Amino acid sequence: MLESIGHDAEMATLAEIGRALLEAPLDEDAISELIYQLAGRIVQAESFQLGLLRDDRYHIKVWVKDGQRQAPDSFDLPEDHGIIRWIQAERRPLLVRDFRAEIDSLPARPTYISERPTRSAVFVPMLAGDRVIGALAIQSPRPNAFDESHLRVLSVLANQSAAALSNALLYEHGQRRLNALMAVSEVGRKIASILDLDELLTQVVESIRARFGYYHVQVFLVQHGTDQAQFRASFRTQAQREVEKRRAELHHWARRRHRLGGRARRASVSERCLDRAALYPG
Repeated sequence: MLESIGHDAEMATLAEIGRALLEAPLDEDAISELIYQLAGRIVQAESFQLGLLRDDRYHIKVWVKDGQRQAPDSFDLPEDHGIIRWIQAERRPLLVRDFRAEIDSLPARPTYISERPTRSAVFVPMLAGDRVIGALAIQSPRPNAFDESHLRVLSVLANQSAAALSNALLYEHGQRRLNALMAVSEVGRKIASILDLDELLTQVVESIRARFGYYHVQVFLVQHGTDQAQFRASFRTQAQREVEKRRAELHHWARRRHRLGGRARRASVSERCLDRAALYPG
């Protein structure tokens, strides 16, 4: 078994956890990484997991497996099955000293299959009020790697981490709300100063993309008295503008050649080639 945490060391660790999380930036990824670093000061573990429960899925923010860092991932959680589901429902931690010896008496079992099965583990809910927003899991291939002192300190870490993550989420929502209000304000000023509808809509989509960082923004207007929507504007990069300009010029010359009795078919073929070059460059 790993050495238990002494009382003085436990108090010092708890104070350090509180101070570090209080000073943490209001950023979910940064806080998740900090939680992993703090957990490493409590206990050494070959496997670590910090996951958040959202939209009925388990989103793993920090994942270390057999000492190797894994990419973040998300999974559907089976209903009423698995340890994470049990933690979510019961809002209680689970200390497993030896899976092999306790498997028949555990309230839940792991849903995964591993070539190097876990022998001992600590699973701790992250409680924000009475709601479980996520879980911490520390595991070892050795039996009896953890005890009640590890469970106790990790539970405090999880609860304080839940508060920090909730604050970060509230801050993020507040920033989004602020961006939305500023976007509405900008649109209001543009409506008062721009009379041309097409120019106004172009300015609107560019403002929305700049404020929210969206990759693509489009505006459709619903025709009065119908259920049909008409495309009116979209955000365009400079490259997209150049392609549209070249396409418009080609259409112009194609119509002119057609009026002059030229070979419209050749212009149509050239136009298709230009479209393909724009879609599949290089």
